[in-house]
Amino acid sequence: MGRSDRGKKSVGTSREKRRVAKDHGMRRSEQIQGPIFCYDHGSLDVFLNKDEAESYYEPWIINEGLEFFDRNGFRLVPEPDNEDYRIVLRNAALEDENAPERLRSILVETSAYWNERPENHESLGLEEWVKWCTQHMKSL
Repeated sequence: MGRSDRGKKSVGTSREKRRVAKDHGMRRSEQIQGPIFCYDHGSLDVFLNKDEAESYYEPWIINEGLEFFDRNGFRLVPEPDNEDYRIVLRNAALEDENAPERLRSILVETSAYWNERPENHESLGLEEWVKWCTQHMKSL
């Protein structure tokens, strides 16, 4: 293999070799599942679905450092949609293995300011938090 082949893997029989691109944790946009969580420096907005979150924010918000997550704790990246003057949420290009725990810790932190929060809130896992938030969205 020559210098330009460094880091690429060839597979196949001796007669047929082809280059195979490895999946490095990228996810497709259609896998984004609500609710959508947006953390804004101490406050949390929860949206039932992706479209609701996208239509709520204007493109200038992208530069404000907000953090977006889907129900599984996957990080979402906002991109401007200047034609409709809103944002479009896409999955982060690379998975952040700490993102689900980051979302869980945000939920624990911000729940201190809610009218009510679940019992044993500090020990709940992300899935339990998401279920509770979905059921109590109106009161958050």
